[in-house]
Amino acid sequence: MQNRKGQLRSNARSTASAIRLFIIVFGAALVGLTGWFGWSSNRNELEAERLRIDNALNQTIANILDQQRSVAWWDDAVRQVAQSFDFEFADSNFGIFLTETYQQDEVYIVDGSDRPVYAHRRNDAEGTALDPALASSRLQQLRAVLEGVRKGERTSMAQRPDLFVDRQTSYQRLAGVRTSANWFSAIVMVDERPSIVTAITITPNVDQSLIMNPPFLLVSVVAVSDEVLGQLGQSLLIADLHRTTEPATGTFTASEAFVTDDGVPAGYLTWSTAAPGHPILSVILPLVAIFSVVGGVLAGRMLARIERTTDALAERENKARHDALHDDLSCLPNRAAFQDEARRRIEAARATGERLGIGYVDIDRFKDINDTLGHHMGDQLIQEFGRRLRSALPDDVFLARIGGDEFAFIEKRGLRKPYDIGAVVADALATPLRLDNRAVTITSSVGLAAMPQHGTTIDELTRHADIALYEAKRNGRNRAVVFDASMARDLSERHQIETHLREAIRDEQLELHFQPLVDVATGRIREVEALLRWFHPVLGAVPPSVFVPVAEETGLMGDLGDLVLKYAVRQARDWPDLSIAVNLSPLQFRHRKLDETLLALTAADGVDPHRIVLEVTESLLLNVNAETSGTLKRLRQAGFRIALDDFGTGYSSLKYLLDLEFDTIKIDRSFVSGISRHAAARPIVEAIVGLGHALGSRIVAEGVEREDERRVMVELGCDQLQGYLFSKPLPGPGLAGFVASFNAEVDRRAGTAPQQGAQAN
Repeated sequence: MQNRKGQLRSNARSTASAIRLFIIVFGAALVGLTGWFGWSSNRNELEAERLRIDNALNQTIANILDQQRSVAWWDDAVRQVAQSFDFEFADSNFGIFLTETYQQDEVYIVDGSDRPVYAHRRNDAEGTALDPALASSRLQQLRAVLEGVRKGERTSMAQRPDLFVDRQTSYQRLAGVRTSANWFSAIVMVDERPSIVTAITITPNVDQSLIMNPPFLLVSVVAVSDEVLGQLGQSLLIADLHRTTEPATGTFTASEAFVTDDGVPAGYLTWSTAAPGHPILSVILPLVAIFSVVGGVLAGRMLARIERTTDALAERENKARHDALHDDLSCLPNRAAFQDEARRRIEAARATGERLGIGYVDIDRFKDINDTLGHHMGDQLIQEFGRRLRSALPDDVFLARIGGDEFAFIEKRGLRKPYDIGAVVADALATPLRLDNRAVTITSSVGLAAMPQHGTTIDELTRHADIALYEAKRNGRNRAVVFDASMARDLSERHQIETHLREAIRDEQLELHFQPLVDVATGRIREVEALLRWFHPVLGAVPPSVFVPVAEETGLMGDLGDLVLKYAVRQARDWPDLSIAVNLSPLQFRHRKLDETLLALTAADGVDPHRIVLEVTESLLLNVNAETSGTLKRLRQAGFRIALDDFGTGYSSLKYLLDLEFDTIKIDRSFVSGISRHAAARPIVEAIVGLGHALGSRIVAEGVEREDERRVMVELGCDQLQGYLFSKPLPGPGLAGFVASFNAEVDRRAGTAPQQGAQAN
């Protein structure tokens, strides 16, 4: 008894120590969380200010285009400038008007061949003649903008929202402008100063007969000076917005790198941030620290009660242990108790060489009974069935309920003949069960496995007993079946697949098929997904759902993955205009030298790593560690793009979406196909698209098989579409011709409606 009390006191001290540790950890966590809230508030406000500044720059660009539009979309402008150049007209309505009224720094007019016909700078004297050499030199610096307005695309510029297009609703009735006008804008370096450069076509707004092809262009340059930035800051209630050559420091000072659209560093945008989290860090955080200490002291007094309640807890311990190992409904031992007893008896049988039998018993058609009579009667049936079995089986047979209507037993004296066991169970059920004064007749199926004939471990014996139970069910129920080797034919088939798969990997007998991804913006195919196929001369077509799990279980995934990567990179070499996406399993992705393997393959075949997209599933995120995260980041730094496949079917953490920075997120086909069947599918897809775009990721909709699915995915903002609506997976030779034909048809259709294409650009 003294030892028992000493043990209880020791347990009490251990518990008290654990609680003290918890209080310390909790207090530290509370202080840390408060500090994090303050820091997070500052960070979120800084991000909001940065977004407002970026949006203000975009609005400024749209305003400059509005200013140009006021003179460029005008029938007289075409007549007096493009058809018959009138210097005074151009100087008055373009140069002087835009520089003095709107404070634009430079104004140029170029002809259809991009040659300057007029130039005006903000400080030029009135009537200053065009200096062709000077104007040509300046326009050469603005070549990317001129090409952008001519081609209607930002091939070498960072993407920027076109806010100007949203302002053109006033031209609903002046169709001439809407179908013939085009424009382009960018922030680029001009004379080592970041400047807003905009170009817009000079086009008629009423008389469509005046349309010229190619049209003249009006080009404006506005330097992003401290004066301009100061005005933006005042409009945004952001104090002291200006540009610096080096990042500024200070408690309430923010500096963000300013990079032009053509990728040239232009210093830093610096301003005084609001820092809303400062009161939390300077006032609330110290108070929380004080309260945590006081609370810890008070909580310490409560620890004394632990020792006084130790005896009561000890008395409940036995009951809790019993409850943990017994089923509440049948009062029989549960699955955990069965596992413990089975292991103990198996070890004893190994030591003595005795035989051992394990059996599974299942009520036939229990679901039908449960659905017909109700769950209350089903519970009574389980209780009565357990009592019947327990009373019918010998005392040395350990009986347990392992779940649902399934029971298991261990018979330590050796497996009886199946008809004996079946007879025992059948006799127990010969008399109808009484459930609420109702007689219910049931039957059961029994599956049996013996040690050592059918295995020497609990996993082998229970698995074989379960297979035998399934065989009893399959053969008509109400019988007992003993496991034999013929029931494990599937294991032999898996071994056969493993052997042939090793040979196929060694001899490179597998091949890739490719399924195209259609770009929503252009309608063209610029990327395909590589899908592994295996056609064996004896086994025939073996689907990936069969051989990939075998590869993962037998350690072949590394070799199989390397072979797929080798195939894909080799094919990418032959298709310079296409990117190729390759699926990676979590096992393959955790390969320590995956990045080295990929870099070696792309270098050997001269393939740009940016054209290889590595697809990983959400299961990878369940066990993300430093090694996996590091491999992902090294791959992205090397130029490979990373895609998250089958998004929405796993357990992705938003933290990992932020940390790992996926280039592409692929929406699982179940959401795509569910659009027409489930009302909740659409908002889920819409949320995924919004989340992905907020993270800077492209969104791919998988499994698009119907036109209505395609239409909805486009409406919801998906960037790429993939599915049988466009093409099934094709072998390499067939894919190349299909892509060429598909893109040619897209180009042909685009050529029939150039006006719509111009407006969309």
